[in-house]
Amino acid sequence: MRSIEEYGREVVAAQPTPRRRVALWPLVYLSYGSPSGRVVTGVGLVLGLPVVVVGVLANGGLPERIVLLSISGVMTAALLSGAGVRAWRMREALRRGTVSDGLVIRSKWFGPRLRAATLDAQEHGMARGTWRVSHPLGDFDEAFESDAAWASSLRRGTHVRLLVDPNRQRVLMDLGPRTSQNSPVGRLVERVRE
Repeated sequence: MRSIEEYGREVVAAQPTPRRRVALWPLVYLSYGSPSGRVVTGVGLVLGLPVVVVGVLANGGLPERIVLLSISGVMTAALLSGAGVRAWRMREALRRGTVSDGLVIRSKWFGPRLRAATLDAQEHGMARGTWRVSHPLGDFDEAFESDAAWASSLRRGTHVRLLVDPNRQRVLMDLGPRTSQNSPVGRLVERVRE
């Protein structure tokens, strides 16, 4: 299964300039299907729903039941909707984000391991560092963390493509190294590998 970042690269390649038409349902599918989406949703179902049922069936006064249902209902709804909120945010980033170049100026990669910072980092590892972003409002440096499939290639000196907020100096989405699949040379390299 591809990631939201990989889907984002495909959308931007097909529609380079914003206001892109981006369907929400593929992003929802990818978000809930990701390892972190499955875990958070599973925790919401396993821990939250039984407490809601207990709150409905519990004996006791109405105020206690309302408090129990309110707390458990809000927590369950938050856990169940987390992946959907991520999908909606990524859709907005893809719709209005401007493609920009960046340069990794500092980076450290932590390989895949069982106790990684995120579930995706268990498979891809985690890169942390700083990149310099070319932005229409002026260049700026921003710290980053990436557990995307290309995290191990985010080394010092790597040129990356980013989606940035057109109105603020802020990165919305990492589209990966410019030489991976985004440039003619990168596409040729990927075809040779296949």
